[in-house]
Amino acid sequence: MTDYLLQKDLETFFGVLEDAAETFNIWQACQQSHGDKATVEMFNDVYPGVLVWIEHALLAQSVNSLYFLNEKRSDTLNFGSLLSRFKDSLSDVSYEELCLKVGELKSVWKKLALLRNEIFAHRTNQRAIADSFVKASISPAEIESYIKTARFIVQRMGVLRFGVTYHFNPDCSATMTKLIQDLRANSFKADGHTAA
Repeated sequence: MTDYLLQKDLETFFGVLEDAAETFNIWQACQQSHGDKATVEMFNDVYPGVLVWIEHALLAQSVNSLYFLNEKRSDTLNFGSLLSRFKDSLSDVSYEELCLKVGELKSVWKKLALLRNEIFAHRTNQRAIADSFVKASISPAEIESYIKTARFIVQRMGVLRFGVTYHFNPDCSATMTKLIQDLRANSFKADGHTAA
């Protein structure tokens, strides 16, 4: 495998992680808006169903993207296959460090896999969607930790093999929070509601 193709595959991981992290951050901003009764009423009255569908799409995108990173299939791009292709160019210590980091992802990956396989990519007929969420028992903090560790792996591989540091964009959840606030303020004015 040429260095060019290997670097392109690593850049694919970078892009997937970038997308997954941003969609997850936007999902969290939407979730936080539930604490504001006036915002919830605005979405329910002025934009019925929109916030629920936005949140579903964002979480599905995040889960599906993050699942890909640790998928176990040998015919797909995943951390296992990528790391095996990096092995010859890494010191034993660096390779072991990366293997340990990939291993740290496994417990959360299993939870992501359950969500993906029972809710977002497929629909189980074994239980209700709410029960699949309960069974997965995954928290936003676990997903954040998974993203942070996966970013470390990608950045470390880039530095060790290519001398390249991948820089992830800053969190855009504040932008989404501002958008929700602006929608609320403008919707209330446009529809004759009194802005709170």
